Amino acid sequence: MSFWWLCGMKKIILRKSKRLVAKVQWRRWQRHLAWKRWRKRQRQLQQSTALVARLQAPKYFNLSDAEVRRRVLDFLRSLRLAYAKQRVIVCLDFRRTEKLYSCATLLLVAELDRLRRLYPGVELRTRLPKDLVARQVLQQVGLLRLVGHRYSMSSDDFDKTVTNWRFATGYCTDASRIGEDVWDAIDGLVTPVLSRSIYKGITEAMTNSVHHAYVGPRGDGVPARGETEKRWWMFSQELDGHLSVVMCDLGVGIQRSLPREEGAQPGFLSLLEKYLSPFMRSQREAAMIKAAVEIGYTRTKLQNRGKGLRQIVDAIVAAGDTANMVIYSNCGAYWVESESSKKVAREKLIQYDGSIMGTLIQWKLPVTEQEV
Repeated sequence: MSFWWLCGMKKIILRKSKRLVAKVQWRRWQRHLAWKRWRKRQRQLQQSTALVARLQAPKYFNLSDAEVRRRVLDFLRSLRLAYAKQRVIVCLDFRRTEKLYSCATLLLVAELDRLRRLYPGVELRTRLPKDLVARQVLQQVGLLRLVGHRYSMSSDDFDKTVTNWRFATGYCTDASRIGEDVWDAIDGLVTPVLSRSIYKGITEAMTNSVHHAYVGPRGDGVPARGETEKRWWMFSQELDGHLSVVMCDLGVGIQRSLPREEGAQPGFLSLLEKYLSPFMRSQREAAMIKAAVEIGYTRTKLQNRGKGLRQIVDAIVAAGDTANMVIYSNCGAYWVESESSKKVAREKLIQYDGSIMGTLIQWKLPVTEQEV
């Protein structure tokens, strides 16, 4: 083999090796670009998922049944968490919802109203219930308007259990004007048969909400963002000879507000502890509600304070059969039902696992012919 032949072969080998190296490098670069594209798609997918919260509403909205209540509270907790994380879009899916009772429905409306005021930049979307009556309820109580849903049907076609519901909300920072502000807010919205005694009870209960419910942070994981409103929400309905009223606040609850030392008369806390001593620990939250009814008025010794719940209970007792009342506050519930020919009412204390994180009062009274 000549020298020149060896030099030629060397050049050929070097040329091929360079091509092979370039080809390997090109393939590596292509794999690197493919990996970067995959990572970009994954990040976009994660970001889109993080910006949208899809929440499945429960089949029933009720606070009395323990299992249904748990599902409702889980749904509301997920709703607050989605807003607290400032998700750009929150989608509420009501397609499986079949029955909405006034107590849990008012709590849902109150939570949504509060979150909408705190986070106006979050977009809220809804999927309507397949059940027609459930869909009518969401429209009648103003929930669809609250979330900006365009669906609307004529109220003339509503079921009779839906068409008479009225909704009101308001707040007051001056306790001396609470009666005027409450009446201005509910005038023309609530049923016309609110008797004077019941109206006094409502006003006093709302006054207590202003003074006691919002004495501290709610502790629900939602940043207050300068929240100062002491707001209440209310449903009312007149149907089949009965007046039903539901009102709630989203404050600290009776269990946290009643035993506070601030503003309490000397000796009240010892009186409260003595009152609660016969009750088991598993009944304490419910017993605290009963204490608010029975001895709450002695907390401040003011004539116009602490009597709202007592006035409503007295009206229940005087109304006779079919009148009842239940107070939900945090994990407890106090239930009262009147009995004919008796001057006392049957009562029941119930303690649940989950907290509604506020206070909700619900009562039903028969309407006399004179009141209609």
